[in-house]
Amino acid sequence: MSLFLNIPEHNHIAGNAYAFAVRDLFPVTDGHALVITRREIATWWDATAEEKAAVLELVDEVRALINTSHSPDGFNVGFNEGAAAGQTIPHLHVHVIPRYKSDVPDPRGGIRNVIPNLGNYLASKQSDQPALVTPRDGALFRQLGASLRHLAHDTIDLVVSFVQPSGVDLLGSLIDEALERGAHIRLLTTDYLCITDPSALGFFLDRVGTQEGGGSLEVRVFSDPSTSFHPKAYIFSASSTGEGVAFVGSSNISRSGISSGVEWNLRAQEISAITSEFTLLWNDNRSVPLTSKWLDDYIERRVVPTPKIKPQGEDSGEIEIDEVEESPIEPWGIQKEALAALTAARAEGHQAGLVVMATGLGKTWLAAFDSTRPSFKRVLF
Repeated sequence: MSLFLNIPEHNHIAGNAYAFAVRDLFPVTDGHALVITRREIATWWDATAEEKAAVLELVDEVRALINTSHSPDGFNVGFNEGAAAGQTIPHLHVHVIPRYKSDVPDPRGGIRNVIPNLGNYLASKQSDQPALVTPRDGALFRQLGASLRHLAHDTIDLVVSFVQPSGVDLLGSLIDEALERGAHIRLLTTDYLCITDPSALGFFLDRVGTQEGGGSLEVRVFSDPSTSFHPKAYIFSASSTGEGVAFVGSSNISRSGISSGVEWNLRAQEISAITSEFTLLWNDNRSVPLTSKWLDDYIERRVVPTPKIKPQGEDSGEIEIDEVEESPIEPWGIQKEALAALTAARAEGHQAGLVVMATGLGKTWLAAFDSTRPSFKRVLF
């Protein structure tokens, strides 16, 4: 039986009577997908007219899905027929490959070149040299998203200096997807300088433990006021082989770190040393589990420091503080969901409601956002 026919249906991203679509397990770009016939046939020319029409219909549907989720700049679409053309699985499948302005230095020639050095996933890695990945043009966010969605990545380790709500807004749904498919995620951050936002920690605390899909989340906080803590790494691997990818550099879990700031990160495929170093930090006795009590204590003692500006050229020994976000105060993630639910409840005629949220997720701010609507003339708070 074809390997494709063993893919669980819940991993299908689209389908019809004659074909289905899945994410490629060895994507050459972020969002790379396959459209596969339900009947096990080897080539396009073995397909019936109905099957060909169904495949092309799904190609259109998958392209639309990728456009929505990844916003690529172009596409390559095609199939390999026969061993001489590179076909390794004798079951008809069409590649839908999104292309980005930054994925190769010179894209001219298109499908004549596809993606150099990435086509042969069965051969040993042709280059283990790290590659620079930055937030520019959405490259870092796309690659983190693809790694979080990658079915082979069942072990995900994240270590950052600071976690902010804006970063949770970007990665939160992707983290939930990974947990639902059974991934084990560990997050290690710090309370150094009290920059990490309690509501962002609350998002992770609410998910600590084993999830319904079989995935699990653990969080630890490196807590030592005398030691600076500045690592930033996103490590993805397959537990069965140990192989994977890591992004190591300057990006914290924040919008500026992942999407809009000037950040440099190296993408590495040789991750054993990175994983070992993460394990050392994870097992350090200063890395304490995130609990409701710890978060309550952190909220009580947290005073966000104001960055100090020292005269040019003067080395005063002041600690440099980064990632202090000064964006306008507005609802984030789960607060937006709660506000929408309150609006819907009132529209249905309900005069009272109860909002239940985990510690640190911003219930007080939620009440403030809700009560300052123009429709309310007086508020008892």
